[in-house]
Amino acid sequence: RGLAVIDPSYEIKTEYAELSNHLRNAWKKWPQGCFMIWYPMLHTENTAGGGHVKLLTGLRASGIKDVMVSELRLKEAPSETFRMYGTGIAIINPPFPPEALDELTQYIASKMGLGAEGDVFWLDNMQINPETGMVGS
Repeated sequence: RGLAVIDPSYEIKTEYAELSNHLRNAWKKWPQGCFMIWYPMLHTENTAGGGHVKLLTGLRASGIKDVMVSELRLKEAPSETFRMYGTGIAIINPPFPPEALDELTQYIASKMGLGAEGDVFWLDNMQINPETGMVGS
């Protein structure tokens, strides 16, 4: 068992969609591995969801199971020009129960201020609404 931490630059916008394909290939070669992927949640001109919706949708469609997600979202941005309204990590084959990650996520949200909210969920159990860019049941 091992852990691969993935933190792409996301400067090339296609990285969001391409990452799920790369992860599927890596997971097929190392199905017992734990993969942790960081992503920003950005407001864009086209959609409030930004590229992370493409990433999560691609992961869901990839056939990879046991994907736990933790997201932190701000209720309000710190300034008008600040596009990042949240951050998330997707963990394939997490080595701990969701309750442990939820406790940590809620703790971090409580210390962030700016009305931050945290959410932890299994990606397999969720649907993505492309209109809002939010993951929901």
